[in-house]
Formats: sequence, structure tokens, C-alpha cells
Amino acid sequence: MRCIWQTLAAEHPSPFSARRNDRSYVKFLPAIVGAIPVRRNSMSEVNETIGSCICGAVHISPQHIDHKLGACHCNTCRKWGGGPYLSVDCGTDVSFEGEENISVFRSSKWAERGFCKQCGSHLFYRLKGSGQYFIPGALFGDELPLEFDHQVFIDEKPSYYTFANKTKDMTGAELLAKYGFDQE
Repeated sequence: MRCIWQTLAAEHPSPFSARRNDRSYVKFLPAIVGAIPVRRNSMSEVNETIGSCICGAVHISPQHIDHKLGACHCNTCRKWGGGPYLSVDCGTDVSFEGEENISVFRSSKWAERGFCKQCGSHLFYRLKGSGQYFIPGALFGDELPLEFDHQVFIDEKPSYYTFANKTKDMTGAELLAKYGFDQE
């Protein structure tokens, strides 16, 4: 009897050469594996990365990922996750598999947060006006090369933690003004 990894290797010799819409191998992967980068054959095509929640009920496929990781220290993000929200900007073109397992919470006038109904994993912070997604970098696993380069709501960061990285920092008021949001 073959183990699951032998079965996976036999059915999909290289998940890195799989076609964009061929994600049949994903169902075999334990949730702990995290993201599977899928490289397409043509050099002109953009690479796609697949992320997932802890239990694997939701898979996320953004068409773009800004590899600059940011931290949000606002009170809402810290209450949501017990610490700063570490995310990457994935733009507006994001597709989900397992959408029936996603619950969305309206956290402000301008944004909402998505999480997995099964395991509770935080899936995204989405701006309602533009549809722009900010997705936790950890959902894509350790293979994604990220650079921690900015922090927002730095004025709400509590004193009990500090990052050593030199970053671009913005206060909550600066961030809200930049995007034209009402501070109420």
C-alpha cells in the first residue's frame, strides 16, 4: 500500500508544473503544508500561489501578491488576532475555493474581515470600496519570499512588543487620510 505522498507523486509528478486550474492535488495535502506555488510553463504568465486556512476548507488564489509584508497595530486587529495583523496586499483579483466555509464580519464602515467557519483562521481584511484584499502572509506558507517593510496604526501599538526591523511607519490618522476614510 502506498502512502499519500507516493500517491500524490504518481498522480502529479510535479505540482510546480500543474496547469492553473488543475488543483486536484490540493485535496491530498494536509493543511500543515501551507501554500503550494504553482509555476506555469510560459515565461510570460504570472506565477500563482495558493494559500489555505488551518483545516484546508478554504483555499486562496490571488493573481497578485505584493511581497512587502505589513503590520497593523490597530485595536481591532489586535483584538481579532491577539496581536498585530501581518498581511500582504493581494489586490482585488482573488479567488477562493470553499467559499461556503467563509464568514464575513463588517468591522468598520470601510472594511470587512473574513474567516473560516470551520477552523477560525483569519482569511482576509477587505476594503469595501475598492475590494482590495489584505491577506495574512502566513496562509501562503514559508515558501513565499516576504519583506517586512511597513507598520500602520503605529500610534496604537502597545509597549509590550516591538519589532526589530526598520520599517515605514504610519499613524492611524495618516493612514485614514491617505485613503480618504472618515475617522469615525
